[in-house]
Amino acid sequence: MDASINYGFLEVVSDESLGFTGGLLLVNQDGKPTEFHCTAPVTENRTQKILYGQTYHSHIYCDLIGAALVKKCSTTPELLFVEQTELQQLAGEIATPVLMVSEVEEAPLTIEIKTVQYPEFEVDHLNVSVLTTDLEQFEFVKAACDRFTTTLTLDEPFERIRQAIGEAQQVARQADAA
Repeated sequence: MDASINYGFLEVVSDESLGFTGGLLLVNQDGKPTEFHCTAPVTENRTQKILYGQTYHSHIYCDLIGAALVKKCSTTPELLFVEQTELQQLAGEIATPVLMVSEVEEAPLTIEIKTVQYPEFEVDHLNVSVLTTDLEQFEFVKAACDRFTTTLTLDEPFERIRQAIGEAQQVARQADAA
C-alpha cells in the first residue's frame, strides 16, 4: 500500500450564535496535514427548515458543508472519516469511501441506508463502519486504517478540526464585537 494515501476527516461544529461550521482535514500516513478547508458559518434558515423537515440537518451537514468541502480539495481523499450520523448520506453523494467512526463502548452502531447493513471492524478503541457493500473496497479500507493507526488513532484528527474551527469562531466573534 502506498504511503501517499490521503486520509480525510470531516467534522461539523454547531454554535448557537454563529451557526454550523464545517472543517475538512486531509492528512498523510503520518498524520501530517496536506490540506485544510473550513466553511463560513451556515446559519439556520427557517424557510429551509420547514421545507426540508426531518432531512434539514442532513441537508446542512451533507449538501451545504460536507460535499462543498470535498469539492474544494485540490487532492481528493481516498478515505473520508466522519463521526456524525448526519454526515452518513455523503456516502451516496461522493465517490470517496465514507467511514463512520464511533467509540467501541457505545451501543453497537448499525447504520442502515435503504435496508443495507454495512460492514464494521474495530481499530484500537473505535468502531469503523464502512458505508459500502463493495468487499474489495472494504479490504482496501481496512488495510488503510490499520496502517494509519500505527501512527495515530482515528479520532485524533477530529479534535484538531474542532480546535481549528474554535479558533476561527473566536476570530469571528471578535470581529463582530469590534
